[in-house]
Amino acid sequence: MTDPLHGRTKRCRRCGETKPRDQFYRKDAKGKLKSACKACFNLAKQKQTDCVVCGVEIPAFPYGRKRPRLYCSSECMYTAHNAANRRFWPETRACRVCSTDFMAQHGNARYCSKVCKNLAMSLGIYGLRPADYRRMVDEQGGRCAICGGAPNGNGNRLAVDHDHASGAVRGLLCHGCNAGMGQLKDDPELLRAAADYLERHKGMRDGLEQRIHPIPLRPGI
Repeated sequence: MTDPLHGRTKRCRRCGETKPRDQFYRKDAKGKLKSACKACFNLAKQKQTDCVVCGVEIPAFPYGRKRPRLYCSSECMYTAHNAANRRFWPETRACRVCSTDFMAQHGNARYCSKVCKNLAMSLGIYGLRPADYRRMVDEQGGRCAICGGAPNGNGNRLAVDHDHASGAVRGLLCHGCNAGMGQLKDDPELLRAAADYLERHKGMRDGLEQRIHPIPLRPGI
């Protein structure tokens, strides 16, 4: 039986010569042929080069590659790409929100934690920048504008308090004060009524504590 490839020709992309198709390796089961002839393919397999990262000698054109190989492994390739793009390289940076130094794991890292990242995103809603937030923290001495206490909850960050009607920023509050004002609907009258309520019942609470006596326990309990 006559070989169907006999008498047909193909031009080699490596040497530029036109050769019979039986001088080319098959590329797949469908009958497609490689672009380089057998001689150029075998010659390329024998050619060696050095890895640009670690210097290990490697085949320059393995598996019929058209371009020379640069790296011996994926680790060397990632190392070279990271060095070129400055990505995924741990380096010390200052958080844009709290100015805390942290170890950045990639080039787009700007915040030390998810709390600071979420806070920075929420600052944009109020028209603030991280620099504005840091300035407000410094003006308040890092304390709540109402109780004067240290921040609690919310990742130990002061929350931005704003007027829900106008959207104007009023100051920075701790989590407890911010939540309390929200529960009382930011209404000054309700806040005064709550303060009066506590004052009225303060004396009753003191008297009640004086009248309460511990209940004696039965023997054996």
